[in-house]
Amino acid sequence: MALPIPDEQGVHGFAEALALAHSTWQRVIRRAEKDLVTVQVSPPLEGMESVEICIEKRRRHGRPILVLEPHADDAALSAGGLLLATNRPVHIVTVFGRSRSMHWSLDDHNLDTESVTTARTREAAAAADLLGASHEVLNLSDLALSGDDRGWKHPPSDALLDAIADARKELQDAELIGPAAVTTHSDHIQLHRACRDSGCMWFWDDTSPYDSGYARSVDDRMLFDLRMGTAAETNVEDITGVLLGKVALLLAYPSQIRPEIDLHRAIRYNWTVAREANAGFLYGERTFHLD
Repeated sequence: MALPIPDEQGVHGFAEALALAHSTWQRVIRRAEKDLVTVQVSPPLEGMESVEICIEKRRRHGRPILVLEPHADDAALSAGGLLLATNRPVHIVTVFGRSRSMHWSLDDHNLDTESVTTARTREAAAAADLLGASHEVLNLSDLALSGDDRGWKHPPSDALLDAIADARKELQDAELIGPAAVTTHSDHIQLHRACRDSGCMWFWDDTSPYDSGYARSVDDRMLFDLRMGTAAETNVEDITGVLLGKVALLLAYPSQIRPEIDLHRAIRYNWTVAREANAGFLYGERTFHLD
């Protein structure tokens, strides 16, 4: 299928074009004789409609990948295409599983921690099913301290290091991938440090595509470069062939990503990454490898 390109039909046309491309793709693969995974995504609030999403089943083999994400939806936002494109088995661990964080458009409902945690855990399980991945949620509480990178100056907690060690016991031969802490969210920074202390050499780009477009991400990237130094090698992974599958993954998180408001911004960022790298393909995700 032809994929939409940001700004091709005007700066405000990409969201509609992406939604149309995705809905068309859903109809095409449902009609085709394909082996599909179908999930029913429950709404975070009563009165909202559930959504059925399908995706082509992944065939996985080889060395597993252990994905450590700070919050439910982080890995899908930043590395969903990479995880769809790989044939290797995937196990996702959501580290800061207890949360009261929902999309700002749902703030008026003022849900308690248990309700939000339940909704986010349910969403993460649906996304893992789409990926063909196994998934677990840890009981650490998120800090919701975005825009404060002082966490870089403090070592990760023993509870965080122990949680990573326990996750690795189950998959001792797995390759670990964690957040690069491009964003200045304290949870991301603390998990990044814990991953590095645990021997992780591979990180996904957790730039936030939602902070006033890309305005703040420029500052975030500068701070990231100062923290990381020159040791990291940057790679851009081609996710063009699985782009609409990534949209399906993001639709599994209705408490965090509101399609009519901002889903397209994450995909636009993937286009920006590929253009910036002059990569020769339309959409990409950035990863970093330590020497």
